[in-house]
Amino acid sequence: MHERSVNMFDVHTAIDRSARAEAYQEGTPMNGGTCWRVFGPDVDGERTLGIGVEVHSAPNRSVWITLCTVIEVEG
Repeated sequence: MHERSVNMFDVHTAIDRSARAEAYQEGTPMNGGTCWRVFGPDVDGERTLGIGVEVHSAPNRSVWITLCTVIEVEG
């Protein structure tokens, strides 16, 4: 995140305002979940970010999302 000048406000905004999400088959789930990429704008709306996450269930059956990576998407 530091290398790409992305902060947690950008991540939350990209997820909240996401335009699309797609399964990420190349990902290796670390928590028994599934890997996804969510695409949306940063806080300023100047960049489109790809947020790599793993969605999984905790032992109490609540749903969790683990942030894995952040990329800047062209176009």
